Amino acid sequence: MNIFEVMLQGMLMQERYNAYIEAEEREHQSAEKLGLKECVRCGLCCLRRPCIPLPSEMKSIADFLGLEVEELAKKYTTVDKTRGADYFLRWIKAGQEDIAGEFMPWERTYDEGYCVFYSEEEKICRIYPVRPADARMQNCWEELDQEAVSATFNAWNEGKVRRFLPNFED
Repeated sequence: MNIFEVMLQGMLMQERYNAYIEAEEREHQSAEKLGLKECVRCGLCCLRRPCIPLPSEMKSIADFLGLEVEELAKKYTTVDKTRGADYFLRWIKAGQEDIAGEFMPWERTYDEGYCVFYSEEEKICRIYPVRPADARMQNCWEELDQEAVSATFNAWNEGKVRRFLPNFED
């Protein structure tokens, strides 16, 4: 596949994913839609973008789940990368368990589904008491703080990813 075909495929996937998110936004009774300034546990934030834990948050989350930190990383995160940024770990989406702990190929960026820690049935975050700062700052009724999001990405680099996933290969 040449570079133009890859770019076209990526644009088509992004279009399909955007249409999926728009349809889900219409279906969810979010705080924003209801005119509220508090979480109504609809899961829309967990569907749009699984949060990115900071390296410093991994231990407390692992402890909460009764796991070793490396086990948490292998079981519930994937390595991702943004344009111009270094590698980072983010929670996988439900259904991505088959690639947990591996570098996520670009075509998997547009997988559909909720964050692996969101319970659709119970409408709760399974790690709510220790959820990452990235999750605490997401409020569907207000604009996402891009400066804070950038700080989350900037907290990671390849060395920190390797600290949690020693066998990670670019």
